[in-house]
Amino acid sequence: MKARIKVTTPSVYGNKKYNIAISELKQRLSLIITALIGAAFGFICLGAYIVKSSQSQIIPYLVTVDTHGVILAKGRVDLNKQIPDEAIAATLSNFIKNLRSVTSDSKVQRDFILEAYAYVKEGSPALQKLNDFYNNENPFIKQEKGCINITINNVISQEHNRFQIDWTEEISDALSLSKKQMFRAILAYSVSHEAAKDPDALLLNPLQVFVEDFAVSAVLNN
Repeated sequence: MKARIKVTTPSVYGNKKYNIAISELKQRLSLIITALIGAAFGFICLGAYIVKSSQSQIIPYLVTVDTHGVILAKGRVDLNKQIPDEAIAATLSNFIKNLRSVTSDSKVQRDFILEAYAYVKEGSPALQKLNDFYNNENPFIKQEKGCINITINNVISQEHNRFQIDWTEEISDALSLSKKQMFRAILAYSVSHEAAKDPDALLLNPLQVFVEDFAVSAVLNN
């Protein structure tokens, strides 16, 4: 009896080969789709990290020192809480120093002016007085004649968000001759609890203490 040999027809063999090819293609597509999803997720995470890193995060930090520079207290400042009078007094004193100082270094003088403007708000009486002062007492013209050094003498808290500041201006000319004159200012201020939109302004005025108005007068020397 002759053995029977089972012969696979070409059509059946072709179907099996086609099914195997389709199965392999599906597996490859599945791997490719998984890789693409992973890459897309990685790009999303990278983009979120870049955006987060590019955002300015400035946290005001207050350090209180005595007259010898010894640190008395330090810590982060919560703008939603009341700012200590000492910090407000220091801010207003810096405003006076930036406003009245005259130096031979034009870059430093420019920084004085920028910081003075960082302490006043748009539309306030202080802003108009600041503009008038620089128009009439241009420090870049004054520096050609000499320098003015500021020494704060007294800072006294008053009612209704006001401070009195007394200081001495030492005026020196090109011949190293100097004279002194005392001044007094009454400053009205406010504290903003809104987040600053300009990072540069926040760096110059981290406590968000703003001069609303001020009046300066000369004091007769004793």
